[in-house]
Amino acid sequence: MVNARILQQDCSSFLKGERVIAAGVFVVNVEDFAKEYVAPVAVGAGVGIAVDVVETLAGFDADVVAAVAGTAAMSRTRHEVFKREAQKQGLTPVMICAITEKKIYLLNWDGNVRSGNGPSRILLEFRRAYATIHESKKMAVTTTLVISENGSSAAIQANFGLLAPNKTMNKDVIKELQKSGRKRM
Repeated sequence: MVNARILQQDCSSFLKGERVIAAGVFVVNVEDFAKEYVAPVAVGAGVGIAVDVVETLAGFDADVVAAVAGTAAMSRTRHEVFKREAQKQGLTPVMICAITEKKIYLLNWDGNVRSGNGPSRILLEFRRAYATIHESKKMAVTTTLVISENGSSAAIQANFGLLAPNKTMNKDVIKELQKSGRKRM
């Protein structure tokens, strides 16, 4: 399990001495994160490639066939492009959410929810006073928080099931997020 005090100290050191009020290790959908921040151009290229492949396989300029096949393949192609691009940039499905007096940071975490290393990069930051926080719960076991500001957003998720790790520190982060900016809880 991740030690909350050490994680806070590591985050504070990485953020050049900014006092970290709370820090936790959360699951992030890398595809959704990558969709907005990593590879929007690559998706367009992926769809174009899918259409070209269908035309080549059909042996003629099959605009209608290619469009239908391209649309069907688009979802899978997009998923693979996002996944590959996220991996190239070192993004994993687990990230640190660190809260300071004025900011909310999403930082990289090299590992899983039980152990790992980090942070070494700021992936996203939000101003606490202006960020909008939307919280949703599934069966009182999983909490999803969508943090957004000025068109940028990220969804982080914590599991509070019986054997879930990091419950206390993630609850501390959620309490601090609830004090932030505009709420849509």
